[in-house]
Amino acid sequence: MRTVTITTSPVEFWLVPELDTIYPAFDLFFQHHRPAAANGTVDTLIVSGVTYKSVFYGGIAKFYIGENLKFNASRKTAYTANFGARLTFNVWHGVSQQARSLPEVLFSGADSFISMIPVAANQKPFCLDFSGSRFEFVDITDIEITDLVGDFASVWLGESDEIPSTAKNIRILPVCSGDVKVSFILQNGEERTWFLHVKRKTATFTELTKYEKTITFSNNDTTSFPISDGENEILTTLFISGLRKNELDEISQLAVSRYVEINNRRGEIVRRSAVISGNSSGGTFSIDVKNLL
Repeated sequence: MRTVTITTSPVEFWLVPELDTIYPAFDLFFQHHRPAAANGTVDTLIVSGVTYKSVFYGGIAKFYIGENLKFNASRKTAYTANFGARLTFNVWHGVSQQARSLPEVLFSGADSFISMIPVAANQKPFCLDFSGSRFEFVDITDIEITDLVGDFASVWLGESDEIPSTAKNIRILPVCSGDVKVSFILQNGEERTWFLHVKRKTATFTELTKYEKTITFSNNDTTSFPISDGENEILTTLFISGLRKNELDEISQLAVSRYVEINNRRGEIVRRSAVISGNSSGGTFSIDVKNLL
């Protein structure tokens, strides 16, 4: 937590989140210290346009602002807090804070193949060796490499001077014309991006209301006919084949998410729609997404 001083006589200050921080569930909070405040005095905090209220007790008012973030894993989101001072901070809504993990697959020609959440000020750089070309990224929150052509690359967290024995051999897959970019969040809060093929699209009509409408003519004759109203729902089946077991293990986490970001738009996954199948030559993953146009 950071300390932001408001006044020095009497001492008044706020404890606020770090610039980049990870908070599971509802643990995100601000804490206002004002020794002169009487118990029960109402205090107010505004974060990104949302007003939160608390009361002082013992000169301290605490604001828990993460209630709306419960179990909503998502990538980094910037918030602005106003409390006599103004600051912006980034929250990664991960479910837990585990050690960073490397991706299981890279995509050739992808603008951004991986995004990781920050873990500490001393985070080791992300390094990649591909066909003799070596890359090092100190900022691992947004890594962009284009036009990788080949089968495998060596990837590790550390220094780029030499390839360590612990480097991970990661397969490179092509991005085909018409593929859909799907970004999702692992349970430790890290982001992964995959490119999936469109297998099929189906449209269904769901009836929401049905009633009889009666019309009376000028001669007092009447006629009735049914009125049905509802909504169309488009289901898109996405798939990828030829995956190894470790790759299937990573992408199968799509099945436990409710929403994913698809081509920079949020899509809703149909529950229990994920299908994983495989044999000795590789596995296939498919999933249905609602209203992906």
